[in-house]
Amino acid sequence: MSGSVMRVGLTGGIACGKSVVMRELGRLGCHLIDADQIARDVVEPEQPGWQRVVQQFGPEVLLADGQIDRRRLGRIIFSDPSKRERLNHMLHPLILEAEEDRIYWLKKSGFHGLIVVEAALMIEAGSHKNYEKLIVVYCDPTVQLKRLALRDKLTMDEARGRIESQMPLEDKMKHASHLIDTSGSLKSTNEQVRSAYYALLDQFLRREAGGAEPLA
Repeated sequence: MSGSVMRVGLTGGIACGKSVVMRELGRLGCHLIDADQIARDVVEPEQPGWQRVVQQFGPEVLLADGQIDRRRLGRIIFSDPSKRERLNHMLHPLILEAEEDRIYWLKKSGFHGLIVVEAALMIEAGSHKNYEKLIVVYCDPTVQLKRLALRDKLTMDEARGRIESQMPLEDKMKHASHLIDTSGSLKSTNEQVRSAYYALLDQFLRREAGGAEPLA
C-alpha cells in the first residue's frame, strides 16, 4: 500500500547551517533526502555524471584514484559562471531523477509523513517548484562569511567570492513558506525548526483529514 507524503524542499545560503536544520528535522521524524549527497554519488567513478564531468572538464579534474578532485573543480566553476552553469545543467537531471526514484520507493514502502529534500541550488535550478512547501535557511552575512572561511579553509576573499557567486539570500528568502535564522544559538535554531515542523505537520494532517489547510 502506497503511503501519503508532503514534499518539503529545504535550501539556503552556503554555510548557513542547512545540515543543522536537517538533523533536527530528522530527529523529529521527517524522512531526509540530501540532494547534495546524491550529487556526490552521481559523479562517483564510471557513473554517468562522472563521465559527463570528465568529458567537459578533462582528466585534470581527477585525483590519482579516479575520484573527482572537488577542490580543483570548485576553483574552476566558481571563477567562471558559464562553466558553473554548464556543470549544473549536466548534473541536475541526474540528481532529480535519483530524488524522484527515492521518493517513489519510499511511498511504495508505506511511509506516511513529511519528506524533506535538501539542495543548495534548489531555487537556482527551478526544482523548488516540485515541493509543496519550502524552508529557506539563512543567517547574518558576517556570520556566514566567517563560517564558510573556517569550514572550507578559505581566505576571507575566497569565501566572499563563493558567497557572491550564488543567488543572494534575500532573493532565496522570497520563495520561502518558512524561514529559519541560524545566526544565534543552536537552541534558538532548533526552536525555529520545531515551530516550522509542527506547522507543516498540522497542514499535512489537515490535508489528509480532508480539512482546509491554513494559509500560513
